[in-house]
Amino acid sequence: MDIMNATTLIIVRHGQTEWNACERLQGQLDSPLTELGVHQAKAAAKQLQKMKIDMLYSSDLGRAVQTAAIIGDRLSMSFTTDANLRERHFGTMQGLKKTEFLKFTETGGGDHHSGNPDYVLPEGESIRQFYQRCIDGLEAIVSQHTGQTIVVVAHGGVLRNCLFKTLNLTLGIPHSLVFPNASTTVFSVAKEGTEMYRWELQNRGNEDYLEGIKTVSVTD
Repeated sequence: MDIMNATTLIIVRHGQTEWNACERLQGQLDSPLTELGVHQAKAAAKQLQKMKIDMLYSSDLGRAVQTAAIIGDRLSMSFTTDANLRERHFGTMQGLKKTEFLKFTETGGGDHHSGNPDYVLPEGESIRQFYQRCIDGLEAIVSQHTGQTIVVVAHGGVLRNCLFKTLNLTLGIPHSLVFPNASTTVFSVAKEGTEMYRWELQNRGNEDYLEGIKTVSVTD
């Protein structure tokens, strides 16, 4: 990869939310950061302050915006929201608690675990639609910031899509990719040819700065 032309993409998962804490599936619904989530966002902001950051972007969902506002305040930077950076739309499963979600997938929502990346959740998105939306959105951002360092505040599902892109994994395969709230994952992204981008993983799920305040939430 041409280092001079590569964009450094630092993706921060939002801080813990009220629905994370009670294991309720958020998707494109929302809940505010908990007190712990605010502390996590502040710790991430303090860590990012050590770096030279050129631009700050965020998903337009409230939990990401709240996290980005904390980071932006620490960095003395404004941020731009982008709907392409939203979590997957889980349709009729959004708002279900973990126990309700498992019951739902055992009955009418069984196809959710079929591994078919083109299965569209009722009133929601397919794995492939979500993946394409995220990657297209991120590559559009990268195209505007060649050689710069960009922070993006987003969601666990967005981070998994980036890892699938980087490692060239098959969409729909089983995985256990979990990213702690307010952790940072770093990619280098550079254009190859006229349309293609090459992604490289630099650091996955860094949470050292969250020592003593970190938690792992598996609900998106």
